[in-house]
Amino acid sequence: MAQYFTDFSEYTAGSQPSDFTERWDTAAVTATVETVSGAAGGVALRFVSGGGPAAISWDEIDSDSDRDDVEILTRIRRTTSTGLNSMGVLARAVNLEATRTGYFSTISVSLKTDRYLNGGYSSFSDTSFAASIEVWYYVRARFNGTNVKLKAWSGDLVDEPSDWGIETTNSDISGAGWVGFFNFNSGTVEYDFLGVGTNGDTAPSSAVILGPNTPINLSVTNLLATSARLTWEQG
Repeated sequence: MAQYFTDFSEYTAGSQPSDFTERWDTAAVTATVETVSGAAGGVALRFVSGGGPAAISWDEIDSDSDRDDVEILTRIRRTTSTGLNSMGVLARAVNLEATRTGYFSTISVSLKTDRYLNGGYSSFSDTSFAASIEVWYYVRARFNGTNVKLKAWSGDLVDEPSDWGIETTNSDISGAGWVGFFNFNSGTVEYDFLGVGTNGDTAPSSAVILGPNTPINLSVTNLLATSARLTWEQG
């Protein structure tokens, strides 16, 4: 169990984040950190996709053995209109272009949960949702075993609906894979932040506090070490 968070403020503006890797349709993608008014950290990841299915994953999570079950939270907006305009997140993603496999949950004219399975695309759940240009939306997606859930809303975090927009099951893809963002023919999309929780942890909406590192004295070393570990592993 672990939590990860970035608002991209630690990266160099004008460049792709140093520990994010483009996946699939990489020739048609640019992803750079840019100054964006209204973004949480003053910057956002600007993802420009001019072709088909494109993705970018966070290397930080690749070594987490529990990343098959994840919750993902992000804040996202589209600034141009083109094609299907699907924008969202991905999990359990693996393989190269021809045999790509993974789940992705997106918003456009619908909330949609789809999959690539060995390079073949299909959708297994959707519901109506009209996403407008230049409007920020929060997206929360959860992949836990065969259970898949997705919700999206505008406004603030406190406006999060209690119900999921999609609750469904699918057993086609299992095991750990890349975690990050997914766009399909979306033009320009901006991601304000990315929060990820693995193996049952909630995706954070702000920086993760790890807890104390140094014991006060030898008699409480074990207690403090345990407290620090629980803060990190259980959130």
